[in-house]
Amino acid sequence: MIKEKIIPHYEMDFYGARLQLCDLTIYIEEKFLDQEFTVDLPHKIPRHEMARAAVVNAAIKGDLISLESEDISNGILDMYTKACLKELSLNNSEQRKVGVERILKDLKSLRTQGL
Repeated sequence: MIKEKIIPHYEMDFYGARLQLCDLTIYIEEKFLDQEFTVDLPHKIPRHEMARAAVVNAAIKGDLISLESEDISNGILDMYTKACLKELSLNNSEQRKVGVERILKDLKSLRTQGL
């Protein structure tokens, strides 16, 4: 059976940036839940956590998240918005916080403009 597990501190390379994520949610086989997590264990990182990794990467690089017009209605915009909110709820560096806030502001404007 597959269970949710929260990794308190997770480091990963993501499109040329070395990211450190706190409270990363993964899905893992129940028999591995009690083991110390390593990337060698069979696991799946859910889409909302990969969205958070993309948000952090963009925030660090000073980029925004590019979306398509259909992303308002297909849940992608909501997924990135929630990723920003989760990232802002964590105690991160001021530079990272400012970048995520900028991305969130842009996502909210995309929603009101209808992309």
